[in-house]
Amino acid sequence: SDERAAAKAGIKAGDIILSIDGEPVDDLPKFYKRLWNAGPPGTDVRLTVLQGVAVHDVTVHSIDHQQFLRHQAGI
Repeated sequence: SDERAAAKAGIKAGDIILSIDGEPVDDLPKFYKRLWNAGPPGTDVRLTVLQGVAVHDVTVHSIDHQQFLRHQAGI
């Protein structure tokens, strides 16, 4: 699941994503737009994440957003 992928990348509940590949994000639509425009599914994407008082860079692999949306809709 997406939660396990995030946990494997080092992201935890309560973390705040500050940027994607160095580009700041300050709302959810910008986050998804930048994530899905980073490249084809499987592209490595660097997230800068605030965890408590520490800032960390983590790398995640993008997924097919159409498949994700279909899964979320139960299709």
